[in-house]
Amino acid sequence: MGDTIRVTQALQNNSANYEAYQQFINSEEGQAFSKLFSEGGKFGDVLVTFDVSYDLDAGTRGVTTPLARDADGNTERLYAQDDIDQRIAPEGARTTLASGETLAFDVQIGAMTAASAEDPRNVTNKALTNLHESQHVDIVTRDVRRDGQMNYGGYNQHLMMKDPRYGNYLQQRINFYQQRRPDLSPEVVKKAVSGFSNQ
Repeated sequence: MGDTIRVTQALQNNSANYEAYQQFINSEEGQAFSKLFSEGGKFGDVLVTFDVSYDLDAGTRGVTTPLARDADGNTERLYAQDDIDQRIAPEGARTTLASGETLAFDVQIGAMTAASAEDPRNVTNKALTNLHESQHVDIVTRDVRRDGQMNYGGYNQHLMMKDPRYGNYLQQRINFYQQRRPDLSPEVVKKAVSGFSNQ
């Protein structure tokens, strides 16, 4: 895998989280993501870093933060124009890349405890979180590539993830989860992979 998809040492040190990441990245969906975002891929100039977080808010499984990255590796957070319009983002927040800057993403996945990791279903759920967050990366990258501006915030990104008109994001999650949870009905699988709020 190229250096443009990175996994922090902290994530690797959490064996359950790392197992979940491996389950994601080695899946058909993860390999498609890797093909796009690894060096030489369509979005190979985008730096994506997967990390583990021990202090996400309760109920938050993962957070993806888009960044503008300059040639020296310095980064600054990008905000969506629709979040600024709705006054969710701070005043004066950046929505566009400057000349010479590239996109980067900080993907924080909530840490698993040793107790929760004892149930392999929990590891699969965390692998699904990795897939979900990778879809945020994909949506924002395509958004910014269109006009140099980040237009869609989390609310609209989540709407796109549930609507087949915007791509195969929903079907990817269904396929991923169905293969790993054959004990569940299609209806339960679809509900499980769409059970996130639009916030």
